[in-house]
Amino acid sequence: MTANCADKPDLNSPMTALPRRIGMLGGTFDPVHIGHLRGALEVAELLELDELRLTPSARPPHRDMPSVTAEDRLAMVQSAVAGVSPLT
Repeated sequence: MTANCADKPDLNSPMTALPRRIGMLGGTFDPVHIGHLRGALEVAELLELDELRLTPSARPPHRDMPSVTAEDRLAMVQSAVAGVSPLT
């Protein structure tokens, strides 16, 4: 059996796109600061990630509860990474 052109995948189709490399970086981020962002950018570059998601820990297991709510820390992280590719 031979393949014809109809059997070949369309490499420009989103359905055949290469998988994205996505990492997650958890932390308290109370507050998020330049050290978090610099480290995250270095990790993303080293691991050749397409995206690195910074995720605040709602209840950090290793320390007392943060002084700022999880929702507010998430908002701070989102503001800090806005426009900083590949951080989200």
